[in-house]
Amino acid sequence: MKTKTTSILFTLILWMTSFSTKADVFYVVSGEPFKLTPSVLSLYQYNWELSGAATALNNITTVLGTSQDQGAYLNTFTLPAGTTVALTNTLKLSVLDVVGGCLSNLATHSIIVLPKLTTTIASSVEKFCQDEAFSTELTASALTNIADIGSVDLAYQWYNGATLITNQTTNKLTVTQVGNYICKVTYVITNSESKISSKVASAITEGARNIVQETKTAIPVLSID
Repeated sequence: MKTKTTSILFTLILWMTSFSTKADVFYVVSGEPFKLTPSVLSLYQYNWELSGAATALNNITTVLGTSQDQGAYLNTFTLPAGTTVALTNTLKLSVLDVVGGCLSNLATHSIIVLPKLTTTIASSVEKFCQDEAFSTELTASALTNIADIGSVDLAYQWYNGATLITNQTTNKLTVTQVGNYICKVTYVITNSESKISSKVASAITEGARNIVQETKTAIPVLSID
């Protein structure tokens, strides 16, 4: 069968980005649905072939103009509970011109499934005596291993209750007053050429640590016999 290269345009959720037969990388979050939508206006058949560690083999054929989702590929990858490393699926796509009968070249893409973030905050001391000056360092730890994930980092932001603590954007915070300290952690994709699900930016997790001062024990009144 004669083949020809077909250029198409993709959206990830509602974000329009150019797409061709070159390999692309898509980032999604475990447990969150995503959608790849072609915006070709002619009648095409889309042959999606998916394989990888995060899901069983899942082959789907969709036809633009005849299906409810207009040729889109929809899926949700859910990593096993307790998973802290990202897993990669391979998504292969070929496009058949239903009218002309020509099949495109095969495009192979990577879908990186990021684990859901879980954040804890550690402190050497949580309680201090009333009217005594104190200082302690809080350390936020996101339970995910991004060392082996290319182009992925973590962003931190600290709060005291609902109040933003300005310029505190690392995983450590030194505190000198009581409060309910919260650190919100999000994924940051540093490769500008990657396609990112909107769920990645909204996959915010937070940990909290309450720092309190204890009331000093009152001096008892003495009596004498």
